[in-house]
Amino acid sequence: LLFHPIGLGYLNATKLVLSLNLVAGGVGVYGYLGWLTGRSWAALCGAILYLCAPYLLLVVYERGAAAESLALALFPWLFWLMHRLLYHTGFVAVGMAALMVALMMLAHNITALFAIPTVVLYVALLGLYAQRWRPLGRIALAVGLGLGLSAFYWIPAIFELGYSRAESVMLTGQANVTTWLLTPGDLLQNSLVVHYGGEERFHFSLWFALLGLAVLGGGRLYDRQWGFNLVVLAIGWLAVLLLQLEVMQLFWTRLPMVRFIQFPWRLYGLGTFCLSLAVGLLFASAQVRLLSRRLSWALGIILLLLTLFFATYNLHVHALTLWKMIREEQIGRADLFERGRYNFALSTDYTPIWMQQVGMTISLPRAADEPIFAPSPEMPIVQLVRETATIIEVDVAATAPFDLRYHKVFFPGWTVEVDGAPVPTIASGSLGLVTAQIPAGMHHVRIAFQQTPVRRVSDLVSWISLTVLLGGVLFGLTGRRRLMFLLLILLMGAPAYLYTTQVRAQGTRHPTPYMANLDDTLQLLAYDFDQTVLPRGDSLQVRLYWFVRTTPAKNLKLFIHLLPLESEERVGQLDQEPALGYNPTTRWESGELIVDAYEFPIPT
Repeated sequence: LLFHPIGLGYLNATKLVLSLNLVAGGVGVYGYLGWLTGRSWAALCGAILYLCAPYLLLVVYERGAAAESLALALFPWLFWLMHRLLYHTGFVAVGMAALMVALMMLAHNITALFAIPTVVLYVALLGLYAQRWRPLGRIALAVGLGLGLSAFYWIPAIFELGYSRAESVMLTGQANVTTWLLTPGDLLQNSLVVHYGGEERFHFSLWFALLGLAVLGGGRLYDRQWGFNLVVLAIGWLAVLLLQLEVMQLFWTRLPMVRFIQFPWRLYGLGTFCLSLAVGLLFASAQVRLLSRRLSWALGIILLLLTLFFATYNLHVHALTLWKMIREEQIGRADLFERGRYNFALSTDYTPIWMQQVGMTISLPRAADEPIFAPSPEMPIVQLVRETATIIEVDVAATAPFDLRYHKVFFPGWTVEVDGAPVPTIASGSLGLVTAQIPAGMHHVRIAFQQTPVRRVSDLVSWISLTVLLGGVLFGLTGRRRLMFLLLILLMGAPAYLYTTQVRAQGTRHPTPYMANLDDTLQLLAYDFDQTVLPRGDSLQVRLYWFVRTTPAKNLKLFIHLLPLESEERVGQLDQEPALGYNPTTRWESGELIVDAYEFPIPT
């Protein structure tokens, strides 16, 4: 979304983000090893090894997991900034580490689930070994502030987990973590060349396993200064491998939250990070104690060339299991809905528990034996007032009470107010629609998605954490630096506030009334265009607002015709089912308010 407005298509923008993630991860390892050892060649070796780590490349090329790729890029920065707290006493260092903890939580919460505890254990062991007790308080403060900054996200995610199908869908079948545990004979791939497709793609690389054994066997090269770091990293790498085995089933099933990692091979990112650091430290130790500069460079170049060859040889589309051709023009709602018909995760894993229809069944017509709601005895008069992303307001005149349904899936936070007073709001129908009973008479009805007490508390925790962070940094700075920091806050905060306000204002629609009664079944209430002047070849965004008196007996198709003012000859036409066929009219419920969006191409 950042790169698309400057001219990149969505595909190229995605590739750029994934590329930047890889580069950021390599730069992070280089910076961390350079800071730790002061030896650029050792740092470069570790960085390139991390860039060529099979799991990082698998995440990008075979899985296309942009969020997890970003989390893997943040790994070295998180470890580096937390490690620095053992030696840097200023609050600025605490703030930087806290921001990295928050970024890790927001980038990919599953990776954060094991990354944050691991980095805390790692730095705590280093601190205890060096007998540096006081910095452990700074580390705890950084983690606490980082979790506080991201609390607006993760606290509701935990407390509202039971309102979604996440546990029942994400933790069963192929997503059950124990499904992927291996026997010792299957732990490693059977070739030095890494396989990114087939059954072996989630087995650990044989070449990187040999590098790990070389680290374990290079004990006599260890330098006192980094020897303990290397031992801890080697143990971390070994622990990742052991946790892939069937004998570790109790770990995956008994420890709280661990099962949400879903796949034990997600830990390969952590394992290869530990291994890359360990190899870099081993090179630094060897340079200090045994090897000449030329020999060190020669061994490093041979090692990196072999790693590059083994890691990238199979990185072509014909060897990837899930590879398929996709063009820029395919990307959009049509492609997303089409994936939904084939049980794409967004249409299954995270759906609210009030939905009886999920995945493919959403797009299927109502079955003959499925019940329908009886229509209201008298059709109420409904008039659209305004609509935003989270609010819709209507004026209603009804001779009898009726159930008003809004075409949104119910979730805690949806509220209905009648003349400013809240009324009971529930889920109804097979799609779990937002529903409330509207009394007889003339009323103003406001349907809105709002904060819940849990979300308000979470927001408050994040605001308090941000205040503490900014206040601590400001207090720790003096003179010109303090002034520059204040200016930075103003320069970042003011545009963000103005932009948010502008987006909210621009997102408000006041639809044009257009009352049309279609055979006492459907009522077209209003329409809205995003703009009325367009260049040739552009697309007009059309929103139609429907009120359903009774469920249609068959699926209906909508058509829009474009006519010049001076003639009746059509110059454009759009024929399709609502929501690109993903919202069949036989599933429309009586009393339902539906916002239906269309993209109408303007002919050249």
